[in-house]
Order: sequence, then C-alpha cells, then structure tokens
Amino acid sequence: MRKIAVILFVSISLITCKSTGVQDGFKSITYSSEFQTASVNNPFERRNYEMSIPKGFTVDKEDYNPEFKEIVYTYEDSAKIYISDNALSGSSLNGDNKLRQGITSIKRENLNDSIYMEGLQDNGKYWKENILNDIVVGYVNVPESRKNEFDVAISSIVRK
Repeated sequence: MRKIAVILFVSISLITCKSTGVQDGFKSITYSSEFQTASVNNPFERRNYEMSIPKGFTVDKEDYNPEFKEIVYTYEDSAKIYISDNALSGSSLNGDNKLRQGITSIKRENLNDSIYMEGLQDNGKYWKENILNDIVVGYVNVPESRKNEFDVAISSIVRK
C-alpha cells in the first residue's frame, strides 16, 4: 500500500511540474513596451508581456520607431512569429494577407476591443494576427504541420 502511495505521489508531482513549466520545444520570451497604450490615465505606461514560442528561431527584426515596437522571430522554414504594440493597424508582415481577405482597416469601438484575423496564404501556408487590447501577436508563412504549434505560442501571451 505504501509503494502505491509513493508511486502516486511521484506521478502527480511529475505531471504538475511538467504542466507548470515551459513546454519542451518552446522558449519563453519577454517583450516590454513603453509606447502609447489603451490606458487613458497613464497612456505611456510600461507594459511587460511573456510568451512561449517554438525554439529554433533567430531574431530577424527589432523595429523601434517613434510610433511602435515590433520584434520578429524567424525559423529556417521561413515561418515567422511576431509581437508588436502597433495596435492601430497591426503588423505589416500580414498586410497583404489582410488585404486579400478584404481587411482594409482595423475598426474597434474602443482600444480595449480585441480583433482576431487568420487565413491561408497564396503559397498554401497559414497566417494569423490577434490584436489584444494594446498588443499584437501573430505569425506568417506557417506550414500546416506547424500551425497548432504556432497557435499555442500566440495564445500563450500574458501580461506581467
């Protein structure tokens, strides 16, 4: 009976540890924004975000301009995942993809609204962009075999 209790305890501990950490194959990244946010009282508040993205990336682009910040992570198969605070228009990486679906502007009742866009590119790969209040996460050029992996990544974003 004692052996069963020990085995059960160890099994539960391993499952708990596995589910609370970053999954194998993913790496935690941190994004910090000091640009205009949806807060009326403090529009230039620093906001920190954390997201777990698939390993094996290189940082392709870190764009810091007066209006927004965007970081793009690129993979060997040409897939890209990004995070940006350009909540007014989203990322230019998916600009053509949005236009092909007839999305010519981003319209929100207020800055706290979220917008979810996705589709299939002309090359048969997938794209997705989520504007979540004052942060934008998305991907482009993702093959079908990796779509779930990238969906999990962009849905992992949390504000710290």
